[in-house]
Amino acid sequence: MIRPSRRSSGLLVAALAYGCAARSKGASFPTATDLPDAPRQPDGVVVEPAPQLPAPAEARSSDAPLVSLRAPLSDRLARKTVALFFRAALSENLDAIADLATPDANLPNKSGGLQPLVDFWRGRIRQLHYQALSAELLYQDSDMELYRYADLEFPIEGRPPRPAVMAASDLLVRVPMHVVQSPTERLFGPELVFLLRPDRGRYRIRQIMEDFALP
Repeated sequence: MIRPSRRSSGLLVAALAYGCAARSKGASFPTATDLPDAPRQPDGVVVEPAPQLPAPAEARSSDAPLVSLRAPLSDRLARKTVALFFRAALSENLDAIADLATPDANLPNKSGGLQPLVDFWRGRIRQLHYQALSAELLYQDSDMELYRYADLEFPIEGRPPRPAVMAASDLLVRVPMHVVQSPTERLFGPELVFLLRPDRGRYRIRQIMEDFALP
């Protein structure tokens, strides 16, 4: 049997005395007996703000570091706008034509000038009888040709040229005509080329190219 030394016994007594003193003194941090009346605040945390995206645009600017692009409209909507235009023309409904056109819609003429689209069609409806073709199939949907801005970057034989006013989000639609005249008068050119511009979920007519002149 090994007996503890006097020194080790003294250290044990000192440690026990220190532990009893610490328990009797209690915690050294401040405490409260009652909860405060103020509303409790959550723990402070660092929150990174959500990134602010720019307003959606139709095309990317070359000097913009961050862009938000709108999805292009479907080709089906372009075909619908063209169909509605011919329906309005054959019913001689100038208000419907105006609704399909942008405020600055026009038609280039052979002299190099531009004529407002609605004014030009107002004269056509006054002089010509478009209702005579109301039962005719003017064009075949399968014959329509659709071109986006990038498709017309370089001139290619058989494709229409890119109009000067065409924007990156516009669509160019060529419509070869099957019926261009009634028994008494010519009513359309051999083809119509529509420059369509997206506007609030639909396409509107920005320009029409047509080899046609009023008699």
